[in-house]
Amino acid sequence: MINTSRNTLSANWVLRFVPADVWRFIFQINSSAILSTLRVSQVCSSWRSITDNAPELWTNIVLYYTREEGHVTPDADFFSYLLAKSRNMPLTMGLLASERIAFDGGNTAKVLEVFLRSMHRAQRLKLDIDVLNDCLDQLDQIDHLMALVRPGLALEEIEIDVGDEALDDKRCLPSDVWKPAPLLRALSMDGPAIAKGDLETLHDASFPFQQLTSLEVKCPIFDDGLILLLSLTPLLVQAKFHSIRRVKDDLDIQIQMLKLRSLTLGEPSYTEDSTRDTLPVTDILRYIAAPNLTTLRLSFNADWSLEILTSFIKASSRIQNLHFDILNATDTDRIECLKLLPSLRILNLSFTAGHERDFDETSLIGRDFLDAMMERNVSSNQLVLCPNLERLIVDYDTFADTTTSAFADMIQRRWKHSATDKEGKFELVIKEVGWLGDCPESVSELHHLLLLRKTGLKLLIESKSSLEEIFDTDLL
Repeated sequence: MINTSRNTLSANWVLRFVPADVWRFIFQINSSAILSTLRVSQVCSSWRSITDNAPELWTNIVLYYTREEGHVTPDADFFSYLLAKSRNMPLTMGLLASERIAFDGGNTAKVLEVFLRSMHRAQRLKLDIDVLNDCLDQLDQIDHLMALVRPGLALEEIEIDVGDEALDDKRCLPSDVWKPAPLLRALSMDGPAIAKGDLETLHDASFPFQQLTSLEVKCPIFDDGLILLLSLTPLLVQAKFHSIRRVKDDLDIQIQMLKLRSLTLGEPSYTEDSTRDTLPVTDILRYIAAPNLTTLRLSFNADWSLEILTSFIKASSRIQNLHFDILNATDTDRIECLKLLPSLRILNLSFTAGHERDFDETSLIGRDFLDAMMERNVSSNQLVLCPNLERLIVDYDTFADTTTSAFADMIQRRWKHSATDKEGKFELVIKEVGWLGDCPESVSELHHLLLLRKTGLKLLIESKSSLEEIFDTDLL
């Protein structure tokens, strides 16, 4: 009989003999919230000693106001305690609130002073401009407080929520934090919508748009604002845009973005707000010329234009990675786009747009698309669509007909084609398998795919079906 007590490490043994640097690494994984670090530090004297000597565990400091009479977390004393714990490490800082509220003047002034005085240490900074100005509106020390802001010499990323009002109506911008900020490369903007005036205000406040390489606009942006923003950021390497709204009908200009390599339109779960004067998402592409683009991600359930998209793709022929996640696209739409991308290496057809997986029949991947993916050019014997494709990602529940092996047949042909090239390789990732292999109609196709994997196809199925588990036992 096995003595299980001898084969189980006691909690005391683990606490005493696991090296401190291992614990420190584990704690750092969970240090995104200061409360996690606090709880860990109170478990035992050993862990308290580790956290006391690990300033990186205390670097995520957010000043958050709630609606209860302007209550702020943390208070000034605890905020100062956290700053001391972090020593001289760069910080992740935020000034946020749940909603527009009235503030307790005395407490607000004290903690805001500590925040502004230490803001120059931020490596990543998130600012709600409404919160800042609501605080300052309650105080008589605006000039004194703003004078505490020093240049963010460690600042690399900043997120600005412009709030409910135009930025030019704000009383104060903490512009000294980016004058200068030589390491700043990433800007994220949020709010009800970004207007041209907001960007002009930031530009007048010497915001260093010209040194940015990464940009994300998490809310709609007006078309004239988009043009201004693109013209101010010539070094952009990656950009993400949520949606676009109309201000003018006569805008006919393209901004050359020669450094741009990655572009994302929409976002997961983005659905168009039909109550707004929102343009088709692809209208963003009318204003961008990106001849060196290599990655294009399209993820939305909204109006769009195939003509504008194909025109953009023609001018961006170096695209190698495409995520085509347009909920109301058809087989014909997908085929027309892929015909223009002979250099494509990665094709992601998985769906994340929309709030539910409730697909219109016309948007499902059908036989026309599968046949087109197998079509060969008679003269060159090359595949017509994406002849250099190395990786395909699909959701199984987006196929129009899962009672045949048409998908597996297409995969086999493309895999054999890649095997004829000395450098050829092909990988398949299947998501949202649901009942794949659990009913008679889909067993045949899954069986076909798993046999291909047994003979060398790189195949990943998320998550495993019962039939796949049988294959993984290596009984065949």
